Amino acid sequence: MDPTTVNVIKALHGITTEELARRAGVDRATVWRLESGRTRVSDATALRVYRALLDPNRTPTVSAGK
Repeated sequence: MDPTTVNVIKALHGITTEELARRAGVDRATVWRLESGRTRVSDATALRVYRALLDPNRTPTVSAGK
């Protein structure tokens, strides 16, 4: 999924960067890196964020920032 797609889906669901980070169990900087496309995150982390993005009922499996 490219950065533009992340931003479009976020906008369609009305999800903020902070909310997406909370749902995925990552920090805001990780979501920002995915949104900007400037730096790479691990495949596992990207998958957690994408799952949280596509499933609005998802709750984090790990607390944010860890």
